[in-house]
Amino acid sequence: MKGIPITASVLLFCSLSVNVCYGQRHNKIYEATFDSSLKAHVLIDKASFTKYVLDTARVYITAVDSSGRQLWKTHPREANKLEPYRTSKPIIWRFYFDNFSPDDYISKKEKRKKLKNGTLDKGREVIWIVYNNSQLGFVDKRTGEFTLLFQL
Repeated sequence: MKGIPITASVLLFCSLSVNVCYGQRHNKIYEATFDSSLKAHVLIDKASFTKYVLDTARVYITAVDSSGRQLWKTHPREANKLEPYRTSKPIIWRFYFDNFSPDDYISKKEKRKKLKNGTLDKGREVIWIVYNNSQLGFVDKRTGEFTLLFQL
């Protein structure tokens, strides 16, 4: 073999290119951009035909029944007097229906015991919301009451 061995040439290339790194050109740890032309987001309960409207500012949720009458309107963060966390005015980033049961958060052994006794809470459908500051919780579809579960 003539010239420089391959391992030596790889080492030479790596040592010369240490100062030429294009991986991260800024010092921000977290950055997210959101579409500034957000539209109202609507969820429709197929059983009751109630509409749950997330406004364009993505802070208020309004429940409207099938006849157009407003059932409730809530600003989950203000209603719960939540302190600013990571951002001064967080917005609702995700908004969707799913089930919630307190029994989802117990051990498998305890869950089997409750299932055997017939006392397992199968849960109810709620509106899950995730804020852009990593707080997560749900809104009760009947009352509009917000429950914060956790923040990362």
